Amino acid sequence: RLAAQRMGVELTQAQTAAVLELHTGGVQDLRDGLLAVRQAHQLILERKPVPAEPMVLHAGEQHWGPWLVRLTRGEASPAEEAHTVLLRDTGESLTIAAWDGAGRLAVENGSRTIKRLFADKGIPPEKRGEHPALYRGGRCAAVFGVAVDAEERPAPGEPALAVTLE
Repeated sequence: RLAAQRMGVELTQAQTAAVLELHTGGVQDLRDGLLAVRQAHQLILERKPVPAEPMVLHAGEQHWGPWLVRLTRGEASPAEEAHTVLLRDTGESLTIAAWDGAGRLAVENGSRTIKRLFADKGIPPEKRGEHPALYRGGRCAAVFGVAVDAEERPAPGEPALAVTLE
């Protein structure tokens, strides 16, 4: 509680109990942007980064939070780079935003929650809100470094959008 006070947050008794319940691992979202992260024999209190506001993407370069985002149109190619996502070019706008904590993506072995996909990639819960995601029509189409929805992947030679983060 003293560490939280030093960070300007007064924890309630219930929040303190929730942090103590973490035992050997986990994350507890506290108040005022504070996270308690328990890893083995270590308890870390940290501030959640403030995500950039959602932004509709346009062809060319634009800045979103700390990222330079490049959207280009062309034909789908089989190779996808680590910081590039290829999506079908449907003419519908794309929005980039921090992952909102919900949703499912269709992947090669069926439909999975994005939360499960993060876990499969070994990305800890406290880092998931920092991952940029692409939304189309209010639905998550892709999460950078995690997965692209199967319905959003272009076939070879099909019109495609390439979204690159730098």
